[in-house]
Amino acid sequence: MAEAAPDYAPLCAPPDRNPRGPRTAFPALSCDTHAHIVGPATLFPYVKERIYTPPLGNSGLPCITRNSVIHIAQELGIPIVEQIIPREMLYICDELFFSGTAAEITPIRSVDKITVGHGVAGPITKGIRKEFYSIVNGMVEDRFGWLTPVPVNAKQPVGV
Repeated sequence: MAEAAPDYAPLCAPPDRNPRGPRTAFPALSCDTHAHIVGPATLFPYVKERIYTPPLGNSGLPCITRNSVIHIAQELGIPIVEQIIPREMLYICDELFFSGTAAEITPIRSVDKITVGHGVAGPITKGIRKEFYSIVNGMVEDRFGWLTPVPVNAKQPVGV
């Protein structure tokens, strides 16, 4: 499945042009009203000590960041459950975040004006996000083999 430019529009719309208000993104629903993605990003509700994510067959995006979240969560001992996400789960989850190429790992504080958890990024979201950025920024060892070193000759000037 390709990530089309229109998928990014709700996430990038200027606050005065977004039809649902400033900094608003909304989940896409399948024909049977199950939530699966937010624009080009994958949803991750955290409920009862488990992280849920839609299966790839349910229009989940097979993206690198989704896989990164799954690997980090498993390493942290947090169970991952791939299943269809009923929209109601978004209202009762303890934490909610989405991941994607542009979104990376972004907490969601409300859905349909219903506050998620305490309305701020929770400890699970923060922990996964911190570990993700630590790896991609080279602050900790890349134990998953995600990064490809690009040798640069220091004597050679870098320019455009």
